[in-house]
Amino acid sequence: MKTDKLHVYLDACFVIAFLIDGHADNSEAISIYKKIKSDKLYVSLFVLDEVLYILSKYGIDKSTACQLVEKFIKLENLEVIDENFIVHNVEQFIDIYSKTTLKPTDSAHLYYMKLAKIKNIATFDSDFIKNADKLDIEVVS
Repeated sequence: MKTDKLHVYLDACFVIAFLIDGHADNSEAISIYKKIKSDKLYVSLFVLDEVLYILSKYGIDKSTACQLVEKFIKLENLEVIDENFIVHNVEQFIDIYSKTTLKPTDSAHLYYMKLAKIKNIATFDSDFIKNADKLDIEVVS
């Protein structure tokens, strides 16, 4: 039994897989969530933005997508990183983007993680998975 709580950032691809029954990674996302649900979980507004956009690409109407996200953000131990974490140091964000192979949005996720001192991420994003050591993060599986 774990004694120390992990601080885990939930990436948009993880949240999508968790929310959509029948998604290719839904079972794995649920399994991971069961392992980390008692830990301290985080998402940012960037994650929620991506989730809402991707849900629309899955053909989920705006009202249903909003209901799914509203229900999701009420999960126990989940914190939405708020406006106090809006990029206040653009140079640090640009530095992450310029020195990694991450896309701009993923660079923003990593920036938020570093700002909040979060070292763990739940993701299915191959850029985070294959570069975890270089990015000084751990992928929760």
